[in-house]
Amino acid sequence: HALGVRTRRQDQRRLGGRMALRSIVSIGGRTLVVYNLHLESRSDDSLRRSQLIQSLEDANRYSSNVPVIAAGDFNFDIMQGSPSSAIANASFYNPFAGVQTKTTRPPRFGQGKAVDWILIRGSLRAASPQVHSSVTASDHYPISVQLHLSELAQPSDEAASSPENLGCPNLVDCPH
Repeated sequence: HALGVRTRRQDQRRLGGRMALRSIVSIGGRTLVVYNLHLESRSDDSLRRSQLIQSLEDANRYSSNVPVIAAGDFNFDIMQGSPSSAIANASFYNPFAGVQTKTTRPPRFGQGKAVDWILIRGSLRAASPQVHSSVTASDHYPISVQLHLSELAQPSDEAASSPENLGCPNLVDCPH
């Protein structure tokens, strides 16, 4: 089931609130939460930082054991300064830290940028982060990482964050 993350009006220049899409997936009776992010491209890093923080705050609704993925086009480099601190404070891990992450094709004169990311939290472990620079179907290169779902220490923690326990049996209309 997919849900839009509520955005503050000042954080969204475009109509339709395209900042984030949150999906709650059940795999073998376990909950996985996925945020597909496309942060604003028509502004500066301070707006994108605000949108990222808003998405990370939204993820805090889930227990720390619930696996959460936040991935997509962040439109800025999250490795420096306050974005990096906000990610660490929200207990997310960046599998691409320390990896050459130029994820856009270089312009005619210049270098590509690191703007696409995959962040994980909870009972997920990552391996083999890759930027697929040989795939040129877009101005962004695809990125990938192998994810491994760890054994859950306390199933009751995950159950507390199930869609039903959030009061959202019909996720299409869920206010969360």
